[in-house]
Amino acid sequence: MGFGPYGGFPRRFGGGKSVKQIIHEDLLKFYKPIFTDDPEQLPWVESYAEASILQNVQICANRLRKQLQPRKMLENLPVWEEATGLRPSPRDSRRDRQAELAAKMRGFGNNAEPDIRDACQELLGENFVDVHYVADDEEITYIPGFNPGPPGLEWSANRCVARVEVRKGTLTATQFDRLIGKLCRLLSDFLPSWMSWEWFLHSTNDPDKGFILDVSLLDETGL
Repeated sequence: MGFGPYGGFPRRFGGGKSVKQIIHEDLLKFYKPIFTDDPEQLPWVESYAEASILQNVQICANRLRKQLQPRKMLENLPVWEEATGLRPSPRDSRRDRQAELAAKMRGFGNNAEPDIRDACQELLGENFVDVHYVADDEEITYIPGFNPGPPGLEWSANRCVARVEVRKGTLTATQFDRLIGKLCRLLSDFLPSWMSWEWFLHSTNDPDKGFILDVSLLDETGL
């Protein structure tokens, strides 16, 4: 307090009184019928100390309140990651980890279309475009002996009922691949055991065309 409790150094920009100052002034008003509000007297100093304690209590309360919000939690983040089975990479930022946890928790309740969309948006953020669905009249179901599919798919439903559209934006190839990996894990948790998904890359020359990526992901480089 070399410049006084409310000195000009360090200066505050943005206007308004600090929380501590508001609490201190309220305490002085409360004590004034009995004690003096002279800054040179002990009651003023003691009320300032009380205001400092109450401000710290408020800070702790606000921080604790955020520990149940995936997008804001700090201390609880590793605990919830372990509880939900997430394994963040050492290269993941805190915001990346919070986004993945938020998406995971959004998908706990159900796997209806709104749930899938909201969970994908939580994970992908500004890279999320939309979730598209194949029209009912375009869905195909293969049934052995009646409407058999090609070899290996004699009993299978349409393999692209839902399509998650993601933009690469400013992400590097490595960052994008890691993000898609998280999306794949998220979608795997949504799908029943008899369903599966593929990673489809749009053609840069014709947005309506593209191809399915193989497991090695080398297709993304043009092979």
